[in-house]
Amino acid sequence: MKGDVTMEGSAEGSNRKVRILQITGGMNTGGAETMLMNLYRWIDRSRLQFDFVSFTKDKCHYDDEIISLGGRIFHIAPPQETNPLRFVFDIVNIIEEHGPYHAVHSHTLFNSGLALLAARLAGVSLRICHSHNTQGDHGHKLSRKAYFLLMRLLIKFSANKYVACTNAAGRFLFGEKAILKGKVDILHNAVDLAPYRCVDLNAVNEMRAQLGIGDDTLVIGHVGKFGEQKNHAFLVRLAEFMKNKGVDFRLLLIGQGSLKQKIEAEVKNKGLEEHVKFLGVQTNIPMYMRMFDVFVFPSLYEGLGMVLIEAQASGTPCVISDTIPDEADMGLGLLKKLNLKESPEAWCEAIVSSRREERIPVETTISSILQKGYDLRTTVKELYSTYGLQM
Repeated sequence: MKGDVTMEGSAEGSNRKVRILQITGGMNTGGAETMLMNLYRWIDRSRLQFDFVSFTKDKCHYDDEIISLGGRIFHIAPPQETNPLRFVFDIVNIIEEHGPYHAVHSHTLFNSGLALLAARLAGVSLRICHSHNTQGDHGHKLSRKAYFLLMRLLIKFSANKYVACTNAAGRFLFGEKAILKGKVDILHNAVDLAPYRCVDLNAVNEMRAQLGIGDDTLVIGHVGKFGEQKNHAFLVRLAEFMKNKGVDFRLLLIGQGSLKQKIEAEVKNKGLEEHVKFLGVQTNIPMYMRMFDVFVFPSLYEGLGMVLIEAQASGTPCVISDTIPDEADMGLGLLKKLNLKESPEAWCEAIVSSRREERIPVETTISSILQKGYDLRTTVKELYSTYGLQM
């Protein structure tokens, strides 16, 4: 059974390297996708190569770079737009026509059940299910709960290696018993720390001036996809409270996503255009992290929250929801957790009081992150081990 599978990229060298098929929803600038790209840039691509299955025919942020690095991108429809059987056989066809693959590595939470069933049917010996989150979308609906149960059974049947970014993420998808029995490998969400060592503070000040932000204005930052999980609506309510309170601030929102237009409309409706700025996707995140006085992250749930590692690498104080796993804390005293049911006043006070005149030196922040195991070099070694390969 063949679906409408489309492919980008060169097949050159496909039989001379170990190839891993990465299953993703689409290689945009989410935390898991950025982590995967960080790893992809660092592996020895003369010996190990990644291909990608994308559940969208739209061009994604990292697609051009993937192709330039020798990867191939296969576009298929997600199961909710086609049907589970066709979805499975689309992936089987990719594996059979473009393999062989040493492993199939799925990053799509519950959809991993179907993707790894396809890998098993296609005879792939190493089938990895990777949990990046602690909750699934719309998990409160009965139909979604039934789907989650079925997919967990399929994952148990089809996957032969479990990986998670944190214990909390592993516990959510694989269960407490799997954690206690040591069946879940933790693969840290790696950060390339090199750019944080050499941020040009003059360039940061120039960027601040270009945005029309005064020296005394409190700069609040957020980086994340405009989706339900990141809770941008909460940020808008918080901004409204801070404006009414007379706080001199700017809230800078970096990212794209399906809810961006809705959030933009809310900002306009509440008369917050001067206080809330939408900056789209940015590549110079270390500079923005250094410009932020406080990083605010009120997510409804997170597997880890890789941007929090980046914020701490910059020495930026963070005010975050208490849904964030403890593993996100790099031991620098920069995280302040609040419950999302706390009042806007409590969040406002936490943000204002978190502002620091003196930053922790970058060598101190990076040293702490290295000790916690979130350095890219360490995670690349862990990845090779996950694939049963020698570096």
